[in-house]
Amino acid sequence: PSWASRFLDACALPLSGPPRPMSDADLIRRHLVAVSPSAPALCQRVVESLLARLQDPTHLSLDPAIRGQTLSAVAWLKGSAGRLSAAFARHWQQNMDQPSRPAAPTAARPLALLELKDLALVDEDQAVRDIEISRVVQAVDLQAEWEWRELMSQIRALQRDPLGDGPLLADDHPASPASVGRSFGQAVQELAPSAEARSGAMRAAAAGTAGELRLFYLQCSEQLRRWGATDAAYGAIVTSPTSGAAGGAAGAPPGMSPGALGA
Repeated sequence: PSWASRFLDACALPLSGPPRPMSDADLIRRHLVAVSPSAPALCQRVVESLLARLQDPTHLSLDPAIRGQTLSAVAWLKGSAGRLSAAFARHWQQNMDQPSRPAAPTAARPLALLELKDLALVDEDQAVRDIEISRVVQAVDLQAEWEWRELMSQIRALQRDPLGDGPLLADDHPASPASVGRSFGQAVQELAPSAEARSGAMRAAAAGTAGELRLFYLQCSEQLRRWGATDAAYGAIVTSPTSGAAGGAAGAPPGMSPGALGA
């Protein structure tokens, strides 16, 4: 698949060619091939965790506005959990198949040349949705930081030249926090719940998604060990400067991404 090719390119590993000692390239290929079939089950667990958290009375806020959002999200999800899981998995697969970093933006028009109608095109609701997705990604970065770093360090050690060709871009991995968080947000937006239900669901999704991905990263690391990969010292994990949690905003500088994933 195209996403596997891009990630192998980032690791300086070919899709074909003579086998390397210890079959390091084969280990990475095998890992990548195992990610895609895991997506539907992982997406279903995230949605189930989300609904359980929303229904947990210990997490019900005393704030009337937040409480109303939570109750709206519960009512919506009770009838839409299956569709949300399917849309989540579909968007995740689509994001795997698309470039992880957007093309360079076109030159902006000088403010002096902009007309009033141009200045009115800012979609405030879209900005709110982008912020909601960013919060999900940041929650995964913070709560699954060590598990994500361990997995990426194992893969980094399997590169052709672990000390050369620059740092590995974590955004190239199909299960990166940015890819999963963006996919979940896109799935929610596709189903178009009320603004109140969407806000309640996205708020609770941050913790649920982080918990499930933390376990998923641990399982991937253990799977690599069973296949013969060895533990490695932590290496630099850099987020692309041009990628954002919602797919359009500029990312943080290297080593300054949420959760400080860089060693």
